[in-house]
Amino acid sequence: MMSGVAPKRFIKAPQTAGLLGLVAAGLCLFALFASRAVETAEDASLPGTYRNLSFNVDGAGGAQRTMAPLVLLPTHKYTWGREQGQWSLHDKKLRLDQRPAWGDATINADRQLRFEFTKDGKRFTVTMYRAGDAPGAGTPAGTKADATAGQTTSPNAASSRYEFREQHDPDGIGKFYMGREIAHVISVQGADWLERPEREHEENPTLLMEALKLKPGDAVADIGAGTGYLSRRLAQQVSPTGVVYANDVQQAMLNLLEKKLAEEKIANVKPVLGTTTDAKLLAGAIDLAIMVDVYHEFSEPHEMLQSVCRALKPGGRLVFVEYRAEDPAVPIKRVHKMSEAQVRKEAEVHPLEWVETIKVLPRQHIIVFKRTPEK
Repeated sequence: MMSGVAPKRFIKAPQTAGLLGLVAAGLCLFALFASRAVETAEDASLPGTYRNLSFNVDGAGGAQRTMAPLVLLPTHKYTWGREQGQWSLHDKKLRLDQRPAWGDATINADRQLRFEFTKDGKRFTVTMYRAGDAPGAGTPAGTKADATAGQTTSPNAASSRYEFREQHDPDGIGKFYMGREIAHVISVQGADWLERPEREHEENPTLLMEALKLKPGDAVADIGAGTGYLSRRLAQQVSPTGVVYANDVQQAMLNLLEKKLAEEKIANVKPVLGTTTDAKLLAGAIDLAIMVDVYHEFSEPHEMLQSVCRALKPGGRLVFVEYRAEDPAVPIKRVHKMSEAQVRKEAEVHPLEWVETIKVLPRQHIIVFKRTPEK
């Protein structure tokens, strides 16, 4: 038995192990090439010219239109003003070799770039949108990307609900939804305007409170609450057992709101920090959600309304209060006004049914919808 010849049961073992090793190596190579193919496809669709959509510091900010455009070239070189360097993808995130402090930018479905980083103890968020093709990346020089002058859509326009245009109202962000340009956000630097004494005369919030017909015990969401100018008035309407959820995407605004709540000793308003796509409210918990002079500024209006609809109780009401675009006498910039028809157009793609439009305010409509079963 021990003649120097290995027992038959062992003779194939080394060969089997070698074969398995070759198979494993082949699979690893396949995975590597497949991964590289995906990355190459991502690389190929990324080159273009990107412009600033928003620039936020510790949640306070808005758009900064003077920032130089970022140009990503198909050669993996980039220019950003006077800065030049190499760009690359790592785990589907964009990296700029001359800007390591900014970290890697996430890339969403609309090819928007989002940098998030901390500097000098402050949190920065910079979002950029794809405004056009880079040289050599698609559109030949001297031609238009679209039949509409100055209009450039995102690379996946067929599946995207948003549109981006180079030429647009300076008070807008160049991003369009259902034909409407989205307006710049009022940052915390404009907080005093929200609390201006003339607002009572110009908007008559007392009449608005009456029109809402709230009752004690109601759960109300003030979406885009800012400093809480309306939240504090809503709190009085639903007291003593009701609650107001004061939602905003800027922590700096909520800080001002909390200060005012403390000064006025109001205990039934709860600040809620949301995102541009999620109000961060409990599902099915809200009797009435209201958006006063704010919906037109939402950078992701479709997603935000989806979030608000989830929060409404069955039959719960959603109220838009917007400056009347139909009235040229309303002294508000064009992109900060909305027509009743546009509001209905954007709302009715969601499980919302128009109830009424109340026209008692000096400059705004009160457009009321109710939550219906999912369409």
